[in-house]
Amino acid sequence: MREGLFEELMAKEEDLHEDLIDHIDHDSPMGEFLRHPLIVTPYIPQMNAYYNYQYLGKRKEADKVLKKKDWSQWIWFHERPFRLDAFLSVCSGLPAKTYWELLREIWVDTEGPSVNQDIWLELFNRPYPKRRKMMTGKERRALTQASESGELNIYRGFVTGVETEENYYEEDIDREGGISWTLDYNKAEWFARRFLVEGNGVGMVAEAICKPKDVIGYFESRGEKEIVVDPSKIRILRSQEILTDQDQTNATQKLMDEGKWV
Repeated sequence: MREGLFEELMAKEEDLHEDLIDHIDHDSPMGEFLRHPLIVTPYIPQMNAYYNYQYLGKRKEADKVLKKKDWSQWIWFHERPFRLDAFLSVCSGLPAKTYWELLREIWVDTEGPSVNQDIWLELFNRPYPKRRKMMTGKERRALTQASESGELNIYRGFVTGVETEENYYEEDIDREGGISWTLDYNKAEWFARRFLVEGNGVGMVAEAICKPKDVIGYFESRGEKEIVVDPSKIRILRSQEILTDQDQTNATQKLMDEGKWV
């Protein structure tokens, strides 16, 4: 964007592009939102000219890469909540190697995978060749090493007992048996805290066991040691409540008061 263009667009009165009008979410708890496959942003009517400029420029570039059949770039022109839909619209005609590599890219970046859990499971279980391309060589070796004991201990952080759900992704609520797990307990605890709002809900960590042969994929690219597995193929051992930051503060203070804190 050239210098001064943003100011020019902000000063310009313009109707919202017809492609965007039906994509205004008037019921968002965070105020009106524009939710289009190519643009997701808080909606302020005075910024229509800016939204139109963004949309038309992005649509033009997306059309260019679509004509070149550059599927990765085309999908990534879509905003995160719409990338799975974009993939679904083209995946059946993709070469097997491209299918698995793109599926990995979209999965690793996605938020709220359990919202579309059945769709993800169907995509992951398609009988296409070259499935190994979904993981890197390093990930395949790490999974083999972790599987040497014959079973995998896996963990999942989630929130339960939520009175109002507006602060949470749907998959984080009462989802003891989701599709996404981790080999790292601390990472599961981090996810349990991620959307925990004081006074609304309880952070939990579930522990389960699965067989290595049932693991759909193992991904390390976000440092999560993530295990993807069909929930019907796991055995949940327990779920336990995590300590909140306030709980930890209180426990520390108690130790200090008792002279036991070193």
